[in-house]
Amino acid sequence: GITSIGRNAFTGCGNVKELIIGKDVKKIGESAFQSCESLVKIEVDERNEAYCSENAVLFNKDKTRMLLAGSLGSDYQIPEGVRQIETDAIKSNNGLESITIPASLEEIDITLFQECWNLKKIEVNEENKVYASDGGALLNKEKTILIACPRNIEDGYTIPDSVTSIGDHAFYDCDNITYIDLPDSLTTIGEYA
Repeated sequence: GITSIGRNAFTGCGNVKELIIGKDVKKIGESAFQSCESLVKIEVDERNEAYCSENAVLFNKDKTRMLLAGSLGSDYQIPEGVRQIETDAIKSNNGLESITIPASLEEIDITLFQECWNLKKIEVNEENKVYASDGGALLNKEKTILIACPRNIEDGYTIPDSVTSIGDHAFYDCDNITYIDLPDSLTTIGEYA
């Protein structure tokens, strides 16, 4: 009979391992499951008209929005067709080392990969019209803005010569990086970069 899960309803419930969403749930509030690090199973009743799940990942019914990811393993490929990823969907996914972004993805929050302590590489499908990757980091398609560098990127990172701007939070929590080479083209460094 539950139709709505409120904003931050389960935030910080680090011991929750399984999430089963009934057929009547029509709305899940923002950050409802943030910091549920132990989540390994997400199931949605087949009769639910708003949501579905696949491999411990919660999506809207037509799989255009990724809402929440349980344990993704070390290497995860976001399914083709996903256009948007919710702000906290992947946050705190500690086992994740490599993630591949499909051609369909159009919108990523700048803090999406924060607290993914073991992330080493972000790859982007070459046909994506909004994003690109270089050396494991996430950039805009034109490679003029560095959006995010994985926290555990191997050794250091040489920013491509085409980059003119480092985005907000781009190197946030990247305390394992031993060096960053900045290009002459760089003109702007964002907040908390």
